[in-house]
Amino acid sequence: MEDNMNLKGNERIEEAAEYFRETGNMNRLLETVRDRMRHDGHFLIPVQVEGEDVSLRTIMKEDGTMWLCAFTSDTEAKKGPESRLVSVFMENCLKDCLESNAEGIIINPWNQSIHLSKALINAVLAADEGEEYAVPDTWTEEMLNDSAFLKKCLGICKKYRTQLNYIRLMRILSQCTVWVPCNAIMEKEDEEAFARMIDEAMEKGDPDSMIGREFVTKGITRMIPDILQSGENFYFPAFTSAEEMGEYGEHFSKVAHDFMNVLNIAENNEQKPCAIVINAFSEPFEIPKELFDVIRSLAAN
Repeated sequence: MEDNMNLKGNERIEEAAEYFRETGNMNRLLETVRDRMRHDGHFLIPVQVEGEDVSLRTIMKEDGTMWLCAFTSDTEAKKGPESRLVSVFMENCLKDCLESNAEGIIINPWNQSIHLSKALINAVLAADEGEEYAVPDTWTEEMLNDSAFLKKCLGICKKYRTQLNYIRLMRILSQCTVWVPCNAIMEKEDEEAFARMIDEAMEKGDPDSMIGREFVTKGITRMIPDILQSGENFYFPAFTSAEEMGEYGEHFSKVAHDFMNVLNIAENNEQKPCAIVINAFSEPFEIPKELFDVIRSLAAN
């Protein structure tokens, strides 16, 4: 358990708990728990396993109240009775406690324990005063169809680059539509006909007559995605909305694609892009090709 990277940093909670015992000041402890939660901190939670049933172990105090318990490290857990442990995101642990019948959570119950009542847990979760540091874990079809929702989730994940945020964002992306800038490549016959239409407008001295004019191709028009380059690296651009392309998008046809389809298009592009970059000209968010299969696996579950 000590190899769990998400437990590293929990010693700060232990130090803040000692400070609380010495001074009676709870603020530092709550702030430390909140900071660890925002950076993918985990607790070790003891569980009881009976067949296929898994339940959280609780502690009954002398006054008859029931409390969940959590440990900051495997070392702390071993100071009491042996128990099976699971590593759980602190955010999930705190929220699950609020929905349980327990009075709260006891941190490190076998060694100078700290009690986090539901009131204190609510204080931790509400401490950001409306700032969102976690990508939503539930969403509706209406939210998925709103480009502003996806843009917000990208912004949260970019600011708070935690494992949990990445997992949630990848799941959201797998169900969203994004926009791809493309070059329309017509067959030679259609290209020549389009050029003649432009020439005729120019000869009449009325180029504005082309605005809003329809042109129907006879052959197949291929939509070839644009590829961005930075140094020796190539990037596949995608946008949360057509409007997000700004002036750059004025030079291209804008095509909507399911993000899962974009993964395949980017992966098979002859330029071999190293990543998909979303909203490249405003708040760029890169998804390296190494994550493509991770997104596919998340979408399948």
